[in-house]
Amino acid sequence: MTDRGGRAAPLEPDPVIEAYKKDVDRTLLRENLKRTVEEIDIETAFRLLAQGGVEFIVVGGVAARAHGSARLTNDLHVVRDGRRTSK
Repeated sequence: MTDRGGRAAPLEPDPVIEAYKKDVDRTLLRENLKRTVEEIDIETAFRLLAQGGVEFIVVGGVAARAHGSARLTNDLHVVRDGRRTSK
């Protein structure tokens, strides 16, 4: 969508995303985003997620390397299963 001047019109906020963001402490997120994959204890993070009943998958370069890829990136993405509500 564009306005009369041909500029992109601002998007309306998605109510589902806005409801989710309402209860998220962004301070902790911002601090953790400053860390590299090497600084994160991945095994402990995954163990805590599993102990908490969170169903998730790991994708990205870290997952590719875990499966034997020679990929050099250290990107790590953890995606929770959105089909269910976690405990």
